Amino acid sequence: MKVLIFTVFMILSKLVFAQNTITVSGVFKENYRAVRLSNEVNRLLFIKTKGHLKLPEYGNGYFLNLTKEDAARVGFDDILVIPLRSEIYQSDKNLVKLDLVQLSENEPSVFYTKQSKADSEATYGTKIFENPSLKDTVDWNEITQADLLYTKQWIDNLDNEKQVMLKSYILYDTDKGSGSSVQFSKIMMKELAKERLHRVNNLFTGDRREWTKKQWQVWFQKTINYQEPTLKDCNPNQHSISQIYKYNDGNTMIFGTDHSSGKIIGAQMLSYNVDRYQGRQMVVIDSSKDAKYDYYTGLQKQVYNIRAFESVDKNLYFFDYYGNWSFFEFYTVENHYVFKAKKEISIPESAGRRADSYVEQLQTSEKLTYAITKNDKTKEFYALVLKTQTGENLITRSLKDILGNTAINYRKNFELVDLKYGLKSSNDFVFGIKQGDEYYLVKTDEKLENVKCIKTTKALRHSTLFVHDKTIDLLKSDHNNLLKISFDKGLTKQLSEQHKSIENWYYDEDGLVVYDGSNYKLFAPLKLEQHSGIELLTLSSDLEITNKQCVYQFLPLEVPEYTNMMHLQYAAKVNNNWWLLFRQESSLKYVKIN
Repeated sequence: MKVLIFTVFMILSKLVFAQNTITVSGVFKENYRAVRLSNEVNRLLFIKTKGHLKLPEYGNGYFLNLTKEDAARVGFDDILVIPLRSEIYQSDKNLVKLDLVQLSENEPSVFYTKQSKADSEATYGTKIFENPSLKDTVDWNEITQADLLYTKQWIDNLDNEKQVMLKSYILYDTDKGSGSSVQFSKIMMKELAKERLHRVNNLFTGDRREWTKKQWQVWFQKTINYQEPTLKDCNPNQHSISQIYKYNDGNTMIFGTDHSSGKIIGAQMLSYNVDRYQGRQMVVIDSSKDAKYDYYTGLQKQVYNIRAFESVDKNLYFFDYYGNWSFFEFYTVENHYVFKAKKEISIPESAGRRADSYVEQLQTSEKLTYAITKNDKTKEFYALVLKTQTGENLITRSLKDILGNTAINYRKNFELVDLKYGLKSSNDFVFGIKQGDEYYLVKTDEKLENVKCIKTTKALRHSTLFVHDKTIDLLKSDHNNLLKISFDKGLTKQLSEQHKSIENWYYDEDGLVVYDGSNYKLFAPLKLEQHSGIELLTLSSDLEITNKQCVYQFLPLEVPEYTNMMHLQYAAKVNNNWWLLFRQESSLKYVKIN
């Protein structure tokens, strides 16, 4: 019976949308937010109406809370309505009835109001395009306002030298007062057309201000004939975990992979806002079951201010900012993690009071974890070698001693440079420091001996390190600029420096660089004319793009802000497939790339 009801519902839904227009009733609730519409939405409206529309006066869309009957019919409790007629006013009391058109199959809950003939006319009418003369009057305010009416006709008149009367207004301010007066002047149609198309030019990417009539006509036909792709066809293996972020939390999660179980783990760092994540600090994605994820609650204990973790044979080992080690054991039968132990990492008295020391940097692997702590009183830094699975401190040395025989002039006011580690196969500890205006890359062995260092550039900051058998590569995706600097394994010399600029980059977001055993790959966030998304780029040794693979695509509805943009978080290769995790609004989204 349930299958039959669902089938009937789907048929009704398809019939409703196949007719292009749908009539619904509902309330624009006062406590619902307005949506500032993106350029992509406005461009799509332009395409759907063939360049003949008035955009919303305030640039907003509004959520309509549907009646129960219409919600059941349409399949949504709330829909986003874009007003192409009069502006919408939110009121809990006014029940409205609207004729709507679906904007896109990619956003099935977004509609715009159907335009009537009166809505889509200007005071000057269409006669002006057929046989313009000085008997015709055009109001300058109508030419310069936000509507995009008669785009095709204005393009066709880009070479028309016939004149019409232009009505404009002069504002004045004198000692006797201020006011305005009406002025009439002659103007050629081609001048009006050029001014009228200025807003169209600004709506789309590229500069068409000096284009000929023919160029505009070709562009217009190509634009209105645009066939919107089904964006989800880019990669069907995409999933979302809703409400995992709070809007003002920023990047609050860290991630890792348990290769023995094929699971990807995300953990809230819990530096603050602890109560928000009670019972859901950790989320685990099962790579063997694409849509399967779990919050681990039950006997789970929260761990605060975590900075890194390792997952080994299904168990979790955490290191926090205050120098504590924690252990969670995975119970297979109950299918969740259980807190087992927490202890302070021992620090020798020579390093100062333990209560004054904080963890500044961590490099983890299954066996060993390297930590650098800073004593808040003495301002001294210490490097520690820890057993990942027990938290035992094997070795402690001050950075002053470690760097004593290097070219670095150690002073207390130096700072550690934030680095990411692309590979965990090396036993070497590699870190970066900034001394004054100079940057250094430093490498030691697992005994904190055999120290090597090399002077480099500020590009070291926020880069990802890949330690190979013969080289150490530094890669950095800084907006649309990809940088690769290679050093020999002994850090005696820089081997090369390469740059690559990526086209169509997504605002100021950074990409994620990974290594598949033979090639570097870049998860690149991209912004195109009508949609945004992510591609996986395979790179050659000289950073040329040898392959592109679509990872994710979407239609941006809102003007970009941090809270509604994509933010790439983590990528890992599990069971021969790449997985990418990224934040979008309050959701953690993840995709599998075959």
